[in-house]
Amino acid sequence: MATMATIEALPGDVADKPLLSEAAQRAVAIWQRLELHQQKERALRTVFESAQALTELRALDDLLMNIVVRGRKLLGSDLAWLAGSDANDGRFRVLAIDGASHAASKDMYAPPDAGIAGHVAKTRLPFTSSQYLADKSFSHDATIDLILSREGLQSVAAVPLLAEDDVIGILIVGNRYQRTYQPWEVSILTILAAHASTAIRNALAYAAKKQALHEVESANRSLQEKVAALEFAADADVRLTKQLAKGAGLQEMVEVIAAILQGHIAFLDTAGKVLCTATPPARQGSSDDTGMAEVLAALPSTRTALNQSLFGGHSVPVEANIPGCCRVVAVLSGDDHLGSLLIRKNELLSDDEVRVFERCSTAMAVVALLADRKSFSARQDAHRTVRALLDKSQHGDKDLATRAKHHGLDIEAPAVIAVVTVERARAAYFLRKIPGAFRQYPHIATEIDGRLIVIVNRSDPNTVREDLLDVMHDGVDAHFLGCVSRTISGPAALADAYQSAKRVIALLGKLRRERCLVYEPQVAMYAAMFQPHSASDIAETIEATIGPLIDYDSRRGTRLVETLLTFLEDKQNARAAARTLGIHVNTMHKRLETISKLLGDWNEGGRTVEIHVALRLWEIRHGQQDFP
Repeated sequence: MATMATIEALPGDVADKPLLSEAAQRAVAIWQRLELHQQKERALRTVFESAQALTELRALDDLLMNIVVRGRKLLGSDLAWLAGSDANDGRFRVLAIDGASHAASKDMYAPPDAGIAGHVAKTRLPFTSSQYLADKSFSHDATIDLILSREGLQSVAAVPLLAEDDVIGILIVGNRYQRTYQPWEVSILTILAAHASTAIRNALAYAAKKQALHEVESANRSLQEKVAALEFAADADVRLTKQLAKGAGLQEMVEVIAAILQGHIAFLDTAGKVLCTATPPARQGSSDDTGMAEVLAALPSTRTALNQSLFGGHSVPVEANIPGCCRVVAVLSGDDHLGSLLIRKNELLSDDEVRVFERCSTAMAVVALLADRKSFSARQDAHRTVRALLDKSQHGDKDLATRAKHHGLDIEAPAVIAVVTVERARAAYFLRKIPGAFRQYPHIATEIDGRLIVIVNRSDPNTVREDLLDVMHDGVDAHFLGCVSRTISGPAALADAYQSAKRVIALLGKLRRERCLVYEPQVAMYAAMFQPHSASDIAETIEATIGPLIDYDSRRGTRLVETLLTFLEDKQNARAAARTLGIHVNTMHKRLETISKLLGDWNEGGRTVEIHVALRLWEIRHGQQDFP
């Protein structure tokens, strides 16, 4: 251009000036054509590079964004976006956009028959406009026009993305100034659109293939999981069935269940007491579950979960503030509740493990029924054996000693018999507790006519009483009356002690005693003496004999009844009685004077015996000395 200016500045009389000017103009035209060819060449090279780049993209979102970025770059535009038709309502929405300055531009939505996208989709031909808002050659959409006016868009060029006969998208580029798009630019944009269409179809095919592969892999994993679950369940069933076939007990069964589920297992009786526990082999020797079964069994949430399991027939989670998970399932046989199975594990149980855990409860029901049947048979034999021991008419049975020996009892060795009346509904519960209390000693126990009978080969009645009291007070607030015999041996002595015990218990009932075990020899004489008398007769006897002393003690808080009984027990030796009571002998004499004033001549004739008997009845009634 500088050369042209130089030629034009030459004087007019220069002979070659016209020729020079013509030659310069031809050179400029050649340069412009060359520049245009180079520009087209660069554009075509960019298009082919874009085609190569587009074919390498697999993620659809990345591909769509790459298309609009390259379209904007190819035509040097301010804005570019790709519109796609919604499969539900046919409206065109923005799939990808580059160069937008307003957020609303990303959410443009146009009806299928309006806007540039609708026009190009209908004509299936490229479209350009240098004055978008004023162009009347297509149907405008007010919302789209408002958004694009805010973007300042004036010139646009749009081409369709074709897949055979279908329009799969519209590529649109625009500028914020008036511009005329050259045919070669539209052609370049069309070529890019064709490449983009192929790339999109490839990406969709790749995505479909990838999705299909994912579904196949997912189905394969699901199948493998189902096979693993079936194998797990089948293995569990085989192991459980094997244990049932060999007649495994409760402890052996919970050990197998712990190994199958790799969790801590406990079997609880119907009262919620832990009968047996097991630790998985991998956790044996660890201390993290020491006493945990007892803790969980005692939780109110465990009882709530068990009630839900009883009602629903499935296992229920137990809410406990400990790591991992806990579940409980009722062990049922029809409508009979045989116990419950408790599991604690450091990690949550899978659905398959939960189902196996519930199947284990069925196996436990079979074992519990077998154990209960064996136990029932043993209880029946024990019942018949005890009845025979306590009935002298059956002592001629030569096998009686052998039958007792079968239950671990030596009837010729020193023994103690305890007899306790209980509520019929509680008898079975206490019978289940007794073997645990006396497991170290040979014993036999049963229930006869509402009385618990316990015969133990021991020579210490007091220890037997204490152990039995522990059983009777263990978590159940039940009414009971009983007595423990002296040390005896032989069936005859057992039968006599049993009859005496029944009389003693009858006397305790007449005296309104509750929840007590007394020493039978201390009460036996009075029980025999007052056997024909009613409770009111005995009360009247006590009141008529020592009533004044009882009233005096009640009003003044003194101990005259106890003082007189001690005085008589110590052979009416005031000094010895004072030592027993821990008082001064002078105090003892003053109390005796008061007693004489209240009772009169109590130490004359046969009154002493009557008063002594009444005092002993009072002592028995108030439990002052149930045992020596």
